[in-house]
Amino acid sequence: MPSSDTEIPASRPRVVLLLDGVAACADRADQAGWTDEERARFAGISDPERRAQYLVGHWRVRGLASLVFGGAPADWRWWRSPGEPARLLDTVRNLGCFASISHAADQVACAVSDDVVGVDVEMIRVERELAMLAKRCLAPDEATTVAELEGLPQAVAFYRGWAIREALGKASGTGLVPGTARRMRIVPASPADASLRLWQLPDRVLALAFSPGAKVEAHGAPAGSAEDFGWEFFS
Repeated sequence: MPSSDTEIPASRPRVVLLLDGVAACADRADQAGWTDEERARFAGISDPERRAQYLVGHWRVRGLASLVFGGAPADWRWWRSPGEPARLLDTVRNLGCFASISHAADQVACAVSDDVVGVDVEMIRVERELAMLAKRCLAPDEATTVAELEGLPQAVAFYRGWAIREALGKASGTGLVPGTARRMRIVPASPADASLRLWQLPDRVLALAFSPGAKVEAHGAPAGSAEDFGWEFFS
């Protein structure tokens, strides 16, 4: 747990996102610096694909923190408390940063920041009851749009809204709460004012949530394809 003396760097927020392939990293990934909680969770995963995703994600995010904030990857400890956003803590330098991990199929997304951050990557799947899920978790106008569409266009519309709310839930530390998610209005924003960035890929959606005014660096995401948004609650 972070002590009251643990320093989170204070300046204009910087967000660094990395999108990478699981298979390309699996042979190099290790468990250096893992906490007992991480090791126990990893030991409880039986599915080989899920194990590889977890291993690469928790290895990659430490390497990213090391590149952005310094220190050795193994010195960064994963810390997460219920209701709070995830952090990485450099126990040698008494330094902290916020961190987020997501994975889908063969890709893992990691993000680190000196302010809150959340990332989510979702495969676009058409086999689920998307209209019902949209009514439960998206704003009413978005749910109506999803219900009016079919097939791939419906799936794209749903997962755009879903990924954004997953990312926001990670940044806040609460996760996706349906009652809260339904009251979130997503609105276009300029890059200077945005607190959300979305990448629409052919078979998946990548969403990043961060504090307004943050400087965002994205590595591995398609250049020129990002869309910027803000969000607000409505009654």
